[in-house]
Amino acid sequence: MAPTTSLAAVIAFSGLLACAVYTIPIHFDKSGGARLLESTCPPTRVKEYAASYGTGIEPIDGFLCGIDTFFKTASQPPIADFMRIFLLNGPVAYLVLLLESSRDDRPYVAYVPLLFGFLTQTITAALSSALFWALFTIQACFGGSRQAKTPVSHTAVEASVLAVLLGYGIPTAWMMVAESSFTILAWQPFPVYMSIIYNGWLFYRSKAPRQSGWNLVQLSLLFFSGVASVSWVYILFPYFSKNALWDLYRWLPSWDVPSPETTTLTSALFQLLQYDFIWMFAATILAALFLSQEWSDLFFAVQTLPLLIVAFGPGAVVGGLWLFREMQLIIQEEQKKRAAEVKRR
Repeated sequence: MAPTTSLAAVIAFSGLLACAVYTIPIHFDKSGGARLLESTCPPTRVKEYAASYGTGIEPIDGFLCGIDTFFKTASQPPIADFMRIFLLNGPVAYLVLLLESSRDDRPYVAYVPLLFGFLTQTITAALSSALFWALFTIQACFGGSRQAKTPVSHTAVEASVLAVLLGYGIPTAWMMVAESSFTILAWQPFPVYMSIIYNGWLFYRSKAPRQSGWNLVQLSLLFFSGVASVSWVYILFPYFSKNALWDLYRWLPSWDVPSPETTTLTSALFQLLQYDFIWMFAATILAALFLSQEWSDLFFAVQTLPLLIVAFGPGAVVGGLWLFREMQLIIQEEQKKRAAEVKRR
């Protein structure tokens, strides 16, 4: 790691953030999507919503009404299948974020993962992930005492897995099954649920002896990667013909701002979710590449990633990259211990 690598990370993440801003909030506004979503919640509709689920504060109730419309529209065809893929690929991305936030030598931004959970629910998962991984990677690559090279402990992995399973998994499953206004509302603060479970478990296990978390890291990443990969293949397979790559290319959202004259609420939300998904996982994968300990491994990953993403989905790729990263860190830790023993002799 060196300042040169840190500078390269600044340039790469700045480009990714610029693309995310252009294709998500700017597209949504210029295409008329924001206006269409706002029009679904006139004052009368907001009052009806507020009567059952509101806070009594009109701007907040208007925002929650829009969120309700967003998720109910996304749970219907033609967005429903993609929304399921997004929700089922999410756990592995949140797990690796918590794992990196558990390292003893983590960058300072990893001390406040809850903040980026809130940002996920307000400025989109893509922008939140890009900001988090940009700040994390830039400091880790710069050098010093915050390089995120300490393997995670067993207790920290336990806390991370429980936070994802209980704090994200249960509310998400409930929302996917019920698809009601209440479950949509109850799902929104899932970052708070995750934070309470994560920190509560760390407090409960604070006196436990430190042990390697490698075995549990393997099991958890393989499990969540499997869920992501199965959902990716199972849901998308019916849409593919013999020309799968061409089908995937046609599925990709437009780079140009869609015309307001032809934009519908469904098309606007679909494109927003597509780009949110793309840039969220692009930021996570980019961070994994910059945090790689070997340039040869980095070049090999860059060559194989496109095919792996198409075949297994980005969630599975993220899980595989972090398995490899954790294995590298454990090997380096063992080498340091052996070198220290040799010196003592």
